[in-house]
Amino acid sequence: MSIVIMLNEKFRERIDAWQCFVKKPEHFPSFIHRVLKLSLDEGSRSSAEQCAIITFLVNSFNSVEIDIVREQMNKLTHMSIWMNLLPSQRDDMFGGSKFERNYLWNLIARFKRTLDRVDDESKEVDLEDIRYCERFIELVIDLEALLPTRRFFNALLHSSKLITHCVLSKLISSEAGSLFCQLVEMLKFYARFEINDITGQQLTNKEVSDRHYEHMVQLQKAAFKYFRSFFYPSSIRLLSFILIIFFSLEKACPISIF
Repeated sequence: MSIVIMLNEKFRERIDAWQCFVKKPEHFPSFIHRVLKLSLDEGSRSSAEQCAIITFLVNSFNSVEIDIVREQMNKLTHMSIWMNLLPSQRDDMFGGSKFERNYLWNLIARFKRTLDRVDDESKEVDLEDIRYCERFIELVIDLEALLPTRRFFNALLHSSKLITHCVLSKLISSEAGSLFCQLVEMLKFYARFEINDITGQQLTNKEVSDRHYEHMVQLQKAAFKYFRSFFYPSSIRLLSFILIIFFSLEKACPISIF
């Protein structure tokens, strides 16, 4: 933990923090692995220490130009983290490194629990928990802003419903959550960035529209599947009204005809 704090201080003072590891790289993988395990520990480390660890991760992901750092950070955002999205029978495709594959997914889950604790009105708010939430969103923004890490992480972010969890939280609308709110808005911007996550190429207007309408079709199918009773009311006139609204989400609905 003391090494993490020391490295953060070097970054703050704009001193080369990685030189000692570059000279002796053999211990760096085990050091990173230990830091990652600490970041998921909710028992023995305080929120202040967890904030320091998240700050260290932010600095690490912003130092991927250093070979030894890039090698370790890429493991956390490699395609193998998609195993959290896919059926269990495909695990064999990804082989080993189970801890690294699950790391970001587990860290997101830890963040959600911390945010829920902040929102719990029966408990006294811990300012360090709020600071942790802010630092975590900053980390996710950095992952989304850099193509090498965004390439596979973006799908994981959307699947985790992290942004939705933040938007629905009480913290985001509170006075203490003003910075948190700003960071979430920035994250929403990067999450919607109109590029191909794999190639990094900007999407054309047609590609943007196609992707948008594909999501709309998925929404419509889900609505008909899971809210069937809503779409089959007793009144045919009411049914027509509902369908017009539903299929006209992109434009004004002619409510006056009803």
